[in-house]
Amino acid sequence: MTPRLALLLPAVLLLAGCLGPREQCEYGVTRNLGTLNALIRETEANIARGYALDTVTVRDEVYRPCHDAKGRVVGCWVPIISQERRARAIDLDAERVKLASMKRKQAELQASTAAALRQCQAAYPAS
Repeated sequence: MTPRLALLLPAVLLLAGCLGPREQCEYGVTRNLGTLNALIRETEANIARGYALDTVTVRDEVYRPCHDAKGRVVGCWVPIISQERRARAIDLDAERVKLASMKRKQAELQASTAAALRQCQAAYPAS
């Protein structure tokens, strides 16, 4: 599962109404920390690799047989949409500075998130 998909899953569940009040409270207070953790993992991977990987949507067309309004087989162009990962050069020194900044913020968020989670647990005890 990609980090972005992992971050979207709780939002989808929340919108679908699958989460109870306590889970909604916990999701609300952990969302920022989860996003920051994903960005830290991505930055660490970029530094280890020496370059970033960007996801690019690519549109192409292929020529395939299809049917016209009268049911005859004709040729037509069919669009194909795909995603590719492409390498991008990065400034490793700037990435290290960014990572250090994110880790400082992570420590702050961990403390405030822990306190907020205790409030959620107190407001919505497990049944």
